[in-house]
Amino acid sequence: MTVLSNGDRVHLVDRKGRQYALTLKAGDTFQLSGETLAHDDLIGKPDGTLVTLSRGRRMLALRPTLSEYVLKMPRGAQVLYPKDLGVIL
Repeated sequence: MTVLSNGDRVHLVDRKGRQYALTLKAGDTFQLSGETLAHDDLIGKPDGTLVTLSRGRRMLALRPTLSEYVLKMPRGAQVLYPKDLGVIL
């Protein structure tokens, strides 16, 4: 199992399956509906760690798969989704 480190892309998944993408940066915080999570709480923890936000909400911290990364990545130019790549190739 790999350890999360500074600069890694991480997806936080809640009970309802909603995903929130973030890039870990030492000293930063993730904010969601008035709750916070320090990035330092994730750095050094193994992939798949269950973390607790400031008001008690629990989320699962996972590394994104390639398809999850493509769907949630910061957009600049045209994005090619996995289902469209088959037609192009």
